[in-house]
Amino acid sequence: MTDIEIARNITPKPINDILETYGFTKDSIYNYGPYMAKITKDNPTNQEGDLILVTSINPTPYGEGKTTISIGLCDGLNALGKKTISVLREPSLGPVFGLKGGATGGGHSQIIPMEDINLHFTGDIHAITCANNLLCAIIDNHIFQGNELNIEKVTFTRCLDINDRALRNITINSSYEREDHFQISVASPIMAVLCLSKDFEDLKNRLSKMIVGFNDLDKPIYVQDLHATDALAIILKDAINPNAVQTLEGNLALVHGGPFANIAHGCSSLTSIKMALNHASYVVTEAGFGADLGAEKFLDITAQEGNLDVSLIVLNVTIRSLKHHGGVKKESLTNLDLDSLKQGLSNLECHISNLKQYTSNILVVLNKFNTDYEEEINLVKSFVQSKALEFVVNNSYLEGSKGSLDFAKKVVTLCHKEKIKRLYDVNASIEEKIACLAKNIYHANAVKYTNKALEEIKLLESLNLDKMPICVAKTPMSINSLLSDSLFVFNSSHPDLSASLSLTSDASFFASSSASAPFVLERLYICEFKSSYFAFTSLYLFSASIYLFSFIYGSKFSIIFFSSSVKSSGSFLTARLYIIVHFSIYNAWSVSDMSSPKFSNIVKSISANNKAFDESTFSSVVLNAFMRTHISLNSFESVFIFVEIDEKFTPKAETAADMEETALDKLSNGSYTFSIVLYAV
Repeated sequence: MTDIEIARNITPKPINDILETYGFTKDSIYNYGPYMAKITKDNPTNQEGDLILVTSINPTPYGEGKTTISIGLCDGLNALGKKTISVLREPSLGPVFGLKGGATGGGHSQIIPMEDINLHFTGDIHAITCANNLLCAIIDNHIFQGNELNIEKVTFTRCLDINDRALRNITINSSYEREDHFQISVASPIMAVLCLSKDFEDLKNRLSKMIVGFNDLDKPIYVQDLHATDALAIILKDAINPNAVQTLEGNLALVHGGPFANIAHGCSSLTSIKMALNHASYVVTEAGFGADLGAEKFLDITAQEGNLDVSLIVLNVTIRSLKHHGGVKKESLTNLDLDSLKQGLSNLECHISNLKQYTSNILVVLNKFNTDYEEEINLVKSFVQSKALEFVVNNSYLEGSKGSLDFAKKVVTLCHKEKIKRLYDVNASIEEKIACLAKNIYHANAVKYTNKALEEIKLLESLNLDKMPICVAKTPMSINSLLSDSLFVFNSSHPDLSASLSLTSDASFFASSSASAPFVLERLYICEFKSSYFAFTSLYLFSASIYLFSFIYGSKFSIIFFSSSVKSSGSFLTARLYIIVHFSIYNAWSVSDMSSPKFSNIVKSISANNKAFDESTFSSVVLNAFMRTHISLNSFESVFIFVEIDEKFTPKAETAADMEETALDKLSNGSYTFSIVLYAV
């Protein structure tokens, strides 16, 4: 049966009856029909539950089942007579109608009513969308009505809980014109603020101190300066309260908040976690994406902000995800392949190593699929045991609580309250904290900052906002099976990792990011060279080599092409030259700009300086890098190889074409450096 068929075969219990068994009083329950409710106030019992954090290795397109095993563990512990509550994030409509789908578990480990939860639920995300866009309207109306605050730069953007690519970048036309953007609602700073607020008054306080822009003197503009705090808060008056639903087996689940872990902190609300700890012996919560994102942020931000002790970390893994990271294509994932499985185990090893920096109390759980082979399960078990960790198989997807009893018993044995170690001193400098994350969690060799990022660091320091946890917005795929290779260097000049720093809330965290390219799953910085004719000629030789590899690996290769662009950025213009090789794994894609006048002009410009670099060295470096990364990248749809040249200068010419010509003239003198970069999509 499908998930929805399984769910519809269950007769749910009245949610009020379930809540009362956990000690919630009738006057604290506000119903949304018979099976969903909000809890408007807490009546703490004398319970001090154990908190269990469920995380995972790096995600794949097929889903690894963090929510499924979280629900399965909740049912298993309750089946053992241990009063347990699962605390989960709310689904966003963007992923629900996108590739990922719903977020209510699967098989016989689900929460219900699944259709309502996956769609509008109790309206929390809609309320956040409304509050976010009301604030945007207030900002623009303030500017329109005379701009008393002299707002020069707006940093707060609009949102929508649907993936609408056409609205990512827009132009506002009023009495003035400015660029704006839409992001998905769960990426709104208001979502992050709500999930870290302790109560309604704390929410108002945090909202009031959010920075929405800067004036003509580069001083920050706060929500309270616009007198918008009360208006936003009243919209969120119900959204601050946790939602109660049930598992298929009638056990309580609190579902509240849903900040994305690749942008914000990726965890359920603090109010729902603390409420559950007051009413259960065990509380099971999850953190988004892999342990390098959700778990890191839970441990470094949420747990520290809420003064939470974590009794056990559950690291979820699947056979098919390990094979995927070992280079197996989708159509071959169900085949017995121990060699690829061994290759993928390095991903698991990385996450184990990362988590051990916080605690040694880690349980590795294999979420079982009926296509798994015993030989494969035994291989993973032996590997985990060699790392001095406990291992267990979970089969709750097929069997419900019966399939998670061994898992639950292991959890009861291993659980003990433990103060989580801090990865970094929150009072350290911004650069020190970013370096700590980059080196210890992302396994980078170095961090490189753009001038813009350095300027924003100085700004945050000047505002006394540097003594907060770091929240990195980045790709969820920055760790793979070649993580120890020197090729994988964290390069903060790319917006997918850390191109800029921006304040998210008053005393929660600030984000190190500019996630303007969510389609990029991996960026691999290779090397940097001075511009020269020989260097670019070598790229042609390199492209021919890739063409040969495409036949070996059954892939398709497209023509190399040049393009250049000039974009306005504040008082500067950025001229960027792209030389792109596209290596498509699944889909053919080609362009033919090689005969264009622009191409010819760029080649002539480059050839003016032809002795800056040795051709053979360049070719061998890049080709070797490609050969080393192919195994781990061949499961992506596409690989782009970019040669990037970035230059900022004060505009003096009148047109973009003039600026482009100026940039190309500067290129001809060999003063530029360029980076060879791989992007996996």
